[in-house]
Amino acid sequence: MPNTAPKNIIPWEVRMPEVQLNRMQAFQFLLILFAVPAQYFLYEWTGKTENNRVESIHSLLETSKSFTKTYLNFASWQIWIHQFSKEFISSGIKTKIVKKEAPPPSKGKQNLNRKSEESVAEEVFYHRSPNSFFATSIEPHVRKPGKVQYRVGQVIKHKKFGYHGVIVGWDETCKAPEFWIKQNHGPNQHWKNQPSYAVLVDTRDRPGGQTTYVVEENIAVILNTKIVHPNINDYFDFYDGAQYHMRPALQTIYPND
Repeated sequence: MPNTAPKNIIPWEVRMPEVQLNRMQAFQFLLILFAVPAQYFLYEWTGKTENNRVESIHSLLETSKSFTKTYLNFASWQIWIHQFSKEFISSGIKTKIVKKEAPPPSKGKQNLNRKSEESVAEEVFYHRSPNSFFATSIEPHVRKPGKVQYRVGQVIKHKKFGYHGVIVGWDETCKAPEFWIKQNHGPNQHWKNQPSYAVLVDTRDRPGGQTTYVVEENIAVILNTKIVHPNINDYFDFYDGAQYHMRPALQTIYPND
């Protein structure tokens, strides 16, 4: 009997049904796929006892909290950007000052020892700005009556942010890059014409050994408060309960403070 089957049909060919997965089904499939190796990893990493697993999970949670607070916190990034911009401007280069003569001692300073006439100490100028920004000029600062209210060595509290610090320099008017002034002064354009002060910030208030630049309007002087900062001994010899006393090198720049 002749074969009447169509020639274009292959008897042993089997067509597979088309399978289409939506997003939820695909997610469930991947979840099941990784569930077993994930369980094995957690079992090996957290330990085989209940106490070990609890301790490991607690450690993981604490690490996550620390990471979030340090790297996913807007305030932390804002502080880091501020510090980076200041160090970038300052260039981070040590400036060596050689044989710079001190100005004549002011009245009441006649008994300064000979160290006040020495060359300006190099350690005080670790981050000098080439443009003398942020109260970093090494030229002697002579006070004008009624112009600059506060002195180097006075301990202060920031009226707005609440941190404590000690004044290590000042400018009669703000000396900073324009972009910094716009970013930090905002609508308070009158701050640009106020005296501004370089302040070592107490590490108990802000970690990292920060130095800030504060307008006079935001400063309140306080007493009987010592400041903790890694560089404070570069600027001062001792604290008497009212203010810090400058080292001779810094005294040459602020002879009347």
